[in-house]
Amino acid sequence: MPVYIFLMLYYRNKFESFLLKALPSHRHGKVKVMIDEVSDVTKHYMGGVVIVILILCVINSTGLLIIGVEYAILLGIVSAFINFIPYFGTLIGGAIPLLYTLVVQGDPQKTLAVLLFFLAVQFTENNILTPNITGSRVNINPLFTILSIIIGGMLWGLPGMFVAVPIVGMFKIYFDHTPELQAFSFLLGTDGTEEHSLTIDKILRFLHLRK
Repeated sequence: MPVYIFLMLYYRNKFESFLLKALPSHRHGKVKVMIDEVSDVTKHYMGGVVIVILILCVINSTGLLIIGVEYAILLGIVSAFINFIPYFGTLIGGAIPLLYTLVVQGDPQKTLAVLLFFLAVQFTENNILTPNITGSRVNINPLFTILSIIIGGMLWGLPGMFVAVPIVGMFKIYFDHTPELQAFSFLLGTDGTEEHSLTIDKILRFLHLRK
């Protein structure tokens, strides 16, 4: 996967030149706008994922320290970094300290505490952190985010799960700029789901911290 990413970045200008050569000159302006938006979405998505991972490093390490798990900081950081896979990363990463507590420490009570802790982290990450930090930067709703990750994993394994969301984000940008495909853009996006979404503003209003 690093080799693929390196080559794609190395030849990025060549890909842009190819598109401009393949399309008539009157469409070059729109193509350049789409290329710029794709570049921004990818950078913003990766930036959002990094922010979520840094927050989870602190949350995971603190929780494991409180529970009393050995090597809590190391296990908390490792489990957080697996969150490069959206939505599923927290559960997959949580399996590492869970198995360590069960097999190495052999403490059923701590194992149960770790399980409950990561279920709470999973809920927080899925409903608060990722939708508000990462999802808002790609503008893909959770349903199609999860479906894209599953399909990406089926087609290309773990690397496919990493790149699935940015690729769907790129398609959405193309749909945005194609009038006959804008209905698909609406289907992929978060527009029309605001009423039922769990946002930081709604949580603060519920806690009477914001009017």
